[in-house]
Amino acid sequence: MELIKYTKIALKPKGDVTLVVLHYTEPTEAGGTQDHLVESKDAPMDSFVKAMRALDNFVGLLCEFPIAYAEGCKVHTVSMSTVHEKTAVILSVRKDLPSVGKAFNFNTPRFQEADEESDATIPADLLQAVNELAQEANKYRMGERSQVAMDLGDTVAGDGPTPPAADSEDGEWEGEDELPPVAERNPDDIGAPDLPDED
Repeated sequence: MELIKYTKIALKPKGDVTLVVLHYTEPTEAGGTQDHLVESKDAPMDSFVKAMRALDNFVGLLCEFPIAYAEGCKVHTVSMSTVHEKTAVILSVRKDLPSVGKAFNFNTPRFQEADEESDATIPADLLQAVNELAQEANKYRMGERSQVAMDLGDTVAGDGPTPPAADSEDGEWEGEDELPPVAERNPDDIGAPDLPDED
């Protein structure tokens, strides 16, 4: 059976905790797909947080910011899709503006692998960093947490019955140590910035 496909991975600040949000699709025995949304306040492992923070270093490059302005830009959400069967990525970023007491939230442009129609626009090291983030997200989904808070369950949309809560899904996912391929979706669906909750 085809592996699950992540479409969004997010670590969003929510008060004193971090809300982990995982969107993914999974094939059904009937041949369709089922959409899953996992939201949890269980603290992620340090390796998960580190993998997200590793993406901060790419914001200045992708947006052509001056080095000084790129400092303080923090990625909180990664949206993934496939375009012509090639990986495409958009980063959602927050930059605190102390002088005005507000935060500037924005999306990077969409960057993707090379296909038959165009050359690659995504840096190879960024693609590798996103793959590593997806590995950490999968570990979290399988139950590797730094601290257990409250199970918010698994919200499901699509065909087929609603499965158990995220922390009690039955069975083992094949290929746990391999990167799940990103899901096919229309890149136009990735639009306005994915905003974190205000502190």
